[in-house]
Amino acid sequence: MQDRRREPRIAVSVPLQVHDLARECYLGNLANISSGGLMLFAPTAIACNRIFQIGITLPEPLLTQEKNRLDLGVESLWQESCDEGEGFWVGFQIIDLQPQDKALLGRLIEALNH
Repeated sequence: MQDRRREPRIAVSVPLQVHDLARECYLGNLANISSGGLMLFAPTAIACNRIFQIGITLPEPLLTQEKNRLDLGVESLWQESCDEGEGFWVGFQIIDLQPQDKALLGRLIEALNH
């Protein structure tokens, strides 16, 4: 499959949980992220072509009294089973980001890149 990303994804080395805000459930842990998309490691399958409103738990340096997570609208684009047979890699495109969270996404990417 051809990689059509405009920006490189930044690998995530600290556990950052991702939750489905509409269904109030855990989706998985963030594996990598860019300003246009992200990949999760999910314990269960996630259907492709679905829209989600997700919350990414912020790492300690980015926490504030007002915000403990980054909220994004995403669409699931693909899913692949892990080689070990337990869990799934799932790719998402960011389709909705509130203006006030755009800077927070940039700070998260910058923090993970160092």
